[in-house]
Amino acid sequence: MAEQINRYKKITEYSNDEIDKVNEIVKYSLYYPYFHISPFNGLMNDPNGLFYKDGYFYIHYQNHPMRAIHGLKYWYLVKTKDFVHYIDCGYSNSPELKEENHGCFSGSAYLENNQIKIIYTGNEKDENAIRTQHQIVGDLIDNKIVNKKVVVKHDNKISTEHIRDPKIIYANDKQYMIVGAQTLEKKGTIAVFEKVKDNWVFKSYIKLKQLKDPGYMWECPNIEKVDGMYVVMFSIQGVNNTDKYNLQNSSNVISIVCSDIDFENGDLIDEQPFEMFDHGQDLYATQTFWYEEKLLAISWVGTLDVEYPSDKDYWTGSLSIPVELNIKNNKLEKKPFNFFEKNILENDLKSEKTKLIKSLNLPARISLSTNENVIKIKNEKNEYICLEIKKDEVIFDRSKQSLKIKSNFGDFRYIKNNNKLKQVDIWIDNSIIEVFVDNQLLTSKFFVIGDLNLELQKEVELKTNKIKKISYTK
Repeated sequence: MAEQINRYKKITEYSNDEIDKVNEIVKYSLYYPYFHISPFNGLMNDPNGLFYKDGYFYIHYQNHPMRAIHGLKYWYLVKTKDFVHYIDCGYSNSPELKEENHGCFSGSAYLENNQIKIIYTGNEKDENAIRTQHQIVGDLIDNKIVNKKVVVKHDNKISTEHIRDPKIIYANDKQYMIVGAQTLEKKGTIAVFEKVKDNWVFKSYIKLKQLKDPGYMWECPNIEKVDGMYVVMFSIQGVNNTDKYNLQNSSNVISIVCSDIDFENGDLIDEQPFEMFDHGQDLYATQTFWYEEKLLAISWVGTLDVEYPSDKDYWTGSLSIPVELNIKNNKLEKKPFNFFEKNILENDLKSEKTKLIKSLNLPARISLSTNENVIKIKNEKNEYICLEIKKDEVIFDRSKQSLKIKSNFGDFRYIKNNNKLKQVDIWIDNSIIEVFVDNQLLTSKFFVIGDLNLELQKEVELKTNKIKKISYTK
């Protein structure tokens, strides 16, 4: 008989022996990453409450404990000064209030009177399983979210029951809250609230002229001003697209650049066409935050409606490497965060002209410049993933990997790129590949088992680095 799983079982209802047993299985999973933050057990999804203060990067993430499934959501917190050595702070947010009895959903961090404040969504269901979602504010004190208070109760005149993932922004000397939402017509949007004295007043929905189909839900919204322009980013659900370059997953992250935003009416000024934030199969729920003068982003490496081979090992999901964002020529550019890069890479840079690296030692970073080439990461059984670089596009293929990923959204992904000479930067971890191609990004999970070789169709100058394994202390 199949195991009956209670998706809303609290972590406190598991014994220490049960937790230790599952943690041990996760620890020795063949697919567990070396340098990407991943759960100690259970499902990890959205990065939450990202913040930098007093030398520490605060990184919370959504976690459903003990099983690789969606269910009762907690927040887990790790902190780091260098992205190599982490402090494991444990669960920072647990369902306690009535308004969050079915999970602490996503949210963000901001500073108020030198206190880190956390704003997030409480997911409530009543005895008839009717859902409502509320916005809650708390204080991060001693690595726990305390003093929690509902600041925006669900209003069925503004949205359906789906309104979540709040973020605080400042513009025109005003404080706004942006929240992913579904309109009463069941279309995706961002709801904008303005803080007036101690109350949050609904002002507008963000309207996009360049996006013909808004889907049925927008999640994890970000609005930031960088390089004199605004970027609007969110995770969109329910859009079907036959264009092979765009919106190929069940849920996708997109970005729109504009010169200004009328928050009172929700209008974007000089709105540019939308772009894919990531072109791979497995990236979602991006959240931005600031480090000094740099705008950074971390995302969930994983997505909805997909089953991975790692699920049977009682874990799934990871966080992406931190990415630095800039706007150039009205486009959002992405590159690895240089502080992260400096700390995580071993001091062993090798440069050689070759078309083969035998026994590729993971994890590794590989950089090259090329106009046309085929790059394969393969095992002795000729199982592989492939990056084909052509004159006008880049093609990623994971159809020949050892273990299949259960998905209805295909094994191929495409990046349109007309540059004659392409700069390619590949970060390879156990079961994760992140590819930067001329400031465009492709993130995917992969499962090629065994000793791996790197093969190229044409000989090029390859630069390779080993990558440090991250560690945790209590």
